Amino acid sequence: MVADRNLAAGLMFIINTHVSFTIEIPDSALAGMHLPPEELRVELKRDLAVVLYARGALPIGKAMEFVGLNRRDFERLLKERQVRRPFDETELARELNDNPSV
Repeated sequence: MVADRNLAAGLMFIINTHVSFTIEIPDSALAGMHLPPEELRVELKRDLAVVLYARGALPIGKAMEFVGLNRRDFERLLKERQVRRPFDETELARELNDNPSV
């Protein structure tokens, strides 16, 4: 949620940044997925987070937040999906400082 304050008028505007959308999946595709609806929702959300992270469109912290996983579990998910973590110089330096034996 983002707050914008107009001090001159003494007003506060709250902008809700939550986005929701619907994905239409044909019945024939659903039948071929062999997953219960709740598991399908979780898997699609995880897939979206992994793809956006791999493209560099979503930072790792936001991807973890999006799917509700801690860092260890999200990195395990990346490994399962065979996604290499894209490092920029800042993240690489942070990783090396956090793990001096690397």
